[in-house]
Amino acid sequence: MDYLYKKETEDIIGIMYDVFNEMGWGYREKNYEKAIIEEARIRSIVCTNQTYIRINYKKKKIRYKRVDLLFWN
Repeated sequence: MDYLYKKETEDIIGIMYDVFNEMGWGYREKNYEKAIIEEARIRSIVCTNQTYIRINYKKKKIRYKRVDLLFWN
């Protein structure tokens, strides 16, 4: 399957698989979030957590939305 950002998509999916394979299941979301950020750091991928993004409509800001993780801002 071709994605708009194929390499970036594969990198993020790889991070998720590595974190889950290392940690397994049963932890709180915050623990996985911290592990994902650490794995991204190891791979030199910029990742921020609990940040706000601007939502636009016809080039006008209509609100801000908090996202759990943001890669390559």
